[in-house]
Amino acid sequence: MNLEDKDERKLIFVGGIHGVGKSTICLKIVDSIKEVYGCTASDIIKGENNWQHSGKSVEDVTVNQNFLINGLSRIRAKNILLDGHFVLIDKSQTIVPVPFDTFKQMVPVLIIVITDKIEDILNRLVKRDNKLYDLTFLKKMQEMEIETAKRTAQQLSIPFKEINLQADNIPFKTLSSLLSKYI
Repeated sequence: MNLEDKDERKLIFVGGIHGVGKSTICLKIVDSIKEVYGCTASDIIKGENNWQHSGKSVEDVTVNQNFLINGLSRIRAKNILLDGHFVLIDKSQTIVPVPFDTFKQMVPVLIIVITDKIEDILNRLVKRDNKLYDLTFLKKMQEMEIETAKRTAQQLSIPFKEINLQADNIPFKTLSSLLSKYI
């Protein structure tokens, strides 16, 4: 199912690993730009299959992404800011890329990845989840997130932008500026 429709819907995908701050930044954008409908991939997936899981691993990545595509097909907004991931943790605790076909069906016009210093991400995750994560695992996950996002943008022939929170002290303005070019 291709999500592109005759209304020229524009979907901007904001990726990043768990705890990087993408939801916080995206919520701030949606609050300030009324023409943008914001949602998270996980909320759409939860709504499609009544998923109550709170961990970071995914039982079946392909099934999981099919729920996302089905849920997205019901959203009628013209401009969508979707917060999600390019890589996931499967049931064997392995980092796996989200299938390219998922993004092909979404038809994004722009891919953005938010990154940060791994130690800062770890600190946020510990505060939020009250659980300790492996620093090396998080580092590998962020590297794979960036690599997969770049490859996806290249294969789709759309722009890619990385917003690094260490280098960009006003990521909200950077993201807002990018959005204004696409909506």
